[in-house]
Amino acid sequence: MEIKYNPATYPNIEDTIKYKRDGTIRSEDQEWNQQLNDILNLNEPRLRGNRKAADNALTKELERIQGAWTKARIDHMIEDLRTKNTEGKLKPFCGILLDRLTRHPSYRDIGHNN
Repeated sequence: MEIKYNPATYPNIEDTIKYKRDGTIRSEDQEWNQQLNDILNLNEPRLRGNRKAADNALTKELERIQGAWTKARIDHMIEDLRTKNTEGKLKPFCGILLDRLTRHPSYRDIGHNN
């Protein structure tokens, strides 16, 4: 079966999904949402739990350095998450981390519109 958006090749896949605090990936597009669950199995308990753990670790880091946010720090973290390793792979669960960073009030307050 052909999926609506191929995460490996669709240029802005992150624009098609949202992350919930429990690690669930969802989409407003019902067909794509069903494929995320039924074909790609992206909301199976282990993956959901791993995304939640990654999000919790980032939240703790954000709280630890609260007040020390600068545009350069946030941009560096985002750039690091978007950079592939020598094997051409992104960091595990970078999608939920990028989502959190780009939606963080400090990031938006310093001139970004995400």
